[in-house]
Amino acid sequence: MSAIFTQTYGQSELPEVARQLLRHFPEARIFLLTGDLGTGKTSLVQALVRQLGYTGEAASPTFSLVNEYSSPQGTLIHMDLYRLPDEEALLQAGIAEYLESGQYCFVEWPRLALPWVQEKSVHISLQHRDMDSRFLQAEVYI
Repeated sequence: MSAIFTQTYGQSELPEVARQLLRHFPEARIFLLTGDLGTGKTSLVQALVRQLGYTGEAASPTFSLVNEYSSPQGTLIHMDLYRLPDEEALLQAGIAEYLESGQYCFVEWPRLALPWVQEKSVHISLQHRDMDSRFLQAEVYI
């Protein structure tokens, strides 16, 4: 298994990109997403949870910090840590426990969470290519 996955894609290709990511990193449970505002972090998470069998509407957890979705794969956890000011706030919000749960965790703006990522994690960097496409690079860190 290769440790790096790259893809340039448009919005219509997002379900296939999510499928390929999950297939490329079958043992990963923690996905850390970085990129400027508007690069599609939430859209990618929505496509990933759909690929894992969640049939509801996956919303951005910007204000709630954490959304949980039930799927045939277990509980899927979607976090957006953009608004957390420091590691103390992260601990008070219970983020460390989520990361250590063994469930699928998709973390937008993960900088503060990095010390609590204990297992292999997939770091996904998203960039604008042009108005209609994005560039994704995913890499496993141990």
